[in-house]
Amino acid sequence: MSKKMSAGAKGTGLLICLAVAASLAGCAGEMDDLVQYVATTKQQAKSPIEPIPTLREYEPYSYPEHLRQPFDQEALASLLASRAAATVVDIPALDPGRPIEFLEAFPLDALRMVGTLKQGDRVWGLIRIPDGAIHRVLVGDYMGQNYGQITAITETGIDLIEVIPDITAGYRERPMTVALQAE
Repeated sequence: MSKKMSAGAKGTGLLICLAVAASLAGCAGEMDDLVQYVATTKQQAKSPIEPIPTLREYEPYSYPEHLRQPFDQEALASLLASRAAATVVDIPALDPGRPIEFLEAFPLDALRMVGTLKQGDRVWGLIRIPDGAIHRVLVGDYMGQNYGQITAITETGIDLIEVIPDITAGYRERPMTVALQAE
């Protein structure tokens, strides 16, 4: 390849340089409105800066002396002992051989009661699962992930008893209600 540049290439390079210079010269006149805006802004009255607000002094709360201390190990041990004695007697029977029902796969707060259905003396509760499907339940059925057995179905809610783990490694019953949800 030759190190000499042809006349046509030199002319093209010169034209590009002239075009760039002309475009830069055209941009110089567009700054007038910006300069005027800056000058106007500087002339406007400046508002004073508000002082930093003073902080109130911290007032510590002193707990009354007659109440037990919240981290007392002896009080905690006696509480656990009393709960253990109560739950040993009141542990509800869980049947490990009972087949798991479909609605037991969902947490109770994911299930929504959407109505009731009555035929003769039978009352079904209508439960909507997260994917939108609706299932019927009767008294005695189970739902929720804590062995919740339905005890009553009314027009306003479904009452059930859940069996939950207790602090003492036992179990206790907890009444719950799945209320009718307004659409």
